Amino acid sequence: MRRIVIIGILLGIIGTIVFLLIPEKVESLLDRSARAAYIRNFEKNDSTFMQWKNAREQALRDSLLIALPYVESGIFDGDSYPVHAYNFQLQEGSKLIISLENEIDTALVFIEIFQKEIDSENDFRSILSNKKAEKRLEFISERYATYKLIVQPEVDIATSFLLKIYTQPSYPFPVVGTSNKDVQSLWGADRGAGQRSHEGIDIFADKGTPVIALTEGVITTTDNKGLGGKQVWMRGKKERDKSFYYAHLDSIAVEKGNSVQQGDTLGFVGNTGNAEFTAPHLHFGIYKDKQGAVNPFPFIERHGVPKVDEANKVMRAVVESNAITIHQGPSAGLPELFELRKSDTVIVLGAFKNWYHIQRSPYQKGYAESSYLKAL
Repeated sequence: MRRIVIIGILLGIIGTIVFLLIPEKVESLLDRSARAAYIRNFEKNDSTFMQWKNAREQALRDSLLIALPYVESGIFDGDSYPVHAYNFQLQEGSKLIISLENEIDTALVFIEIFQKEIDSENDFRSILSNKKAEKRLEFISERYATYKLIVQPEVDIATSFLLKIYTQPSYPFPVVGTSNKDVQSLWGADRGAGQRSHEGIDIFADKGTPVIALTEGVITTTDNKGLGGKQVWMRGKKERDKSFYYAHLDSIAVEKGNSVQQGDTLGFVGNTGNAEFTAPHLHFGIYKDKQGAVNPFPFIERHGVPKVDEANKVMRAVVESNAITIHQGPSAGLPELFELRKSDTVIVLGAFKNWYHIQRSPYQKGYAESSYLKAL
């Protein structure tokens, strides 16, 4: 027994020494992401690897801003160690989708999503990264926050790409046959002459339209009382911290204690309760334990998938105007980062609508209106 204890102590000491001497190798062994597996192919002091690694570390400090949906096309240039970094915001309940297409199917491209820490200006923590050959990531935001996306191809690879960043609902619409346009009263709107705010959304539909369960769960309450009139409360089976509220129903199709599956009918649209003198609609709310009501619209709001009319083929460009302003994102309304002078050349990382995503140096990236630049 004593020998086993001594061996265990020695192994612990050896492990500590290895971690202190080569922490990146140890970390990569524990990390199952595609990037970590790729890193294991390099020696720690390999000059090519160090330039590639440093390019990512610099990109983590980038502050470029985009609004979703966003789509960018271009060509990864292996000679310049390209790294694409984007900051954007997500509402609680939105499902983020990252989709990457590239011409060379076997090319490795590493995708990482980071979330800004609460009460921090610059600290981000890694929350998701792709596995080998994985070109699509999905993530549901659990709170309103700023996120950072890093996209980096492997060393010395040149291939065209199409990057799409957009959101989709995490749940279906709770009223059959309805969509975004049928939501006519939003979260936070004044109620009772400003005495309270709207803790949900109103989805208008014909009386008798089926109202459905958004997810698998259990009916916790059915009642006919107060402002909500005929109402159903259900608790999600997987989302144990959430309750879903359906109010102003014309009739109820379930009972307390019933188990339901996503898509099961819970009742039918009406105008009971304090909706007696308004058009038939469903008042829908989501409530979280220890937090109360949250905005339900991002959980169900539908967005189209962004498209590109013509793929960008420009890799380098030169400034034709006397001077142009480089912005923090693809909008003239965003802050100015720096200026370029006539005849300055830039790397074109990609294109979004009439904007180029450009790189002047590893420390200078931004967006320029494409009309001011000439392709080289």
